[in-house]
Amino acid sequence: MDFQRKSESPNLSTTQIPNSFPDEPSSAFYDHLIDGASRQKDFAIVLSLLNKRSRDGFFNTTNTFNFISTDLSQTLASLDRGFTRKSAFDALVSRLSRLGRPLRP
Repeated sequence: MDFQRKSESPNLSTTQIPNSFPDEPSSAFYDHLIDGASRQKDFAIVLSLLNKRSRDGFFNTTNTFNFISTDLSQTLASLDRGFTRKSAFDALVSRLSRLGRPLRP
């Protein structure tokens, strides 16, 4: 599988992911690649890396999804404490649990 892909827009830089992986990759290695691909907003590469990571026997770590947690953490932290923040957090968890499943009418 080719992990080097050019972005569709000529104004964006190319996502640089090595075509060859080390003989013994690590979770940190995958976290670094996933972070780089997500910064380029190349989620097809993120998907491929997450699948490859699993096939290579590596679990996700607390750093795997840092690319979403930074903005999300700042947003949730800026909400009023109490009901407002808790209900936003609960709605987020609910939405994440339904990803890939059709929404009920």
